Amino acid sequence: MSVARRAVPFSVAREVLWHFGDTNLGVPPGHFVERLLVLASAADQENLEKLRTGWPEYIRAWEKVTREPWGLEWLRAIVKDELDGRELALDFLAADS
Repeated sequence: MSVARRAVPFSVAREVLWHFGDTNLGVPPGHFVERLLVLASAADQENLEKLRTGWPEYIRAWEKVTREPWGLEWLRAIVKDELDGRELALDFLAADS
């Protein structure tokens, strides 16, 4: 897994994906995170920086999706890498039995 991908945790990637409509790999965020992402959408740059101070991972993920054409795929790759790793770990556990 690349260092750049790990800049956004798995759980954050899943919640931000859900916010942007990916119900396959995303998971519904809690009420607070839902409101945080809506607030990020309405914030000017100065207020976005204030949000980044408290929730840097969420704002980084939100910015990648809204400002980069590859943002959604970047978050999907984070989630898929983690899920693939979990599946691989389960395969190793089964092989040890």
